[in-house]
Amino acid sequence: MKAATLLTSAMVIAGLNTPLLAFAADAERQAEVQQRGAEVMPFNLKATTHIFTKSDNGGSQRVVAMDPSDVAEIFKLDVASTI
Repeated sequence: MKAATLLTSAMVIAGLNTPLLAFAADAERQAEVQQRGAEVMPFNLKATTHIFTKSDNGGSQRVVAMDPSDVAEIFKLDVASTI
């Protein structure tokens, strides 16, 4: 009886750890995406919102400054849109 209980407990604990490991990997991936994004995008990812719109032939992405009075960020977005 104790062996079965121990085995069941081990399976439950292993099952509970799986989502935590996946979350850790996801958080690590998000950090990597942020780092790479900052290297290639001339605007601040934390100061902008990305809007994705699907279409029949793919889609489009629009990036807007979260603060409409942030002239410097809006300028960066305008420059990036012409690249």
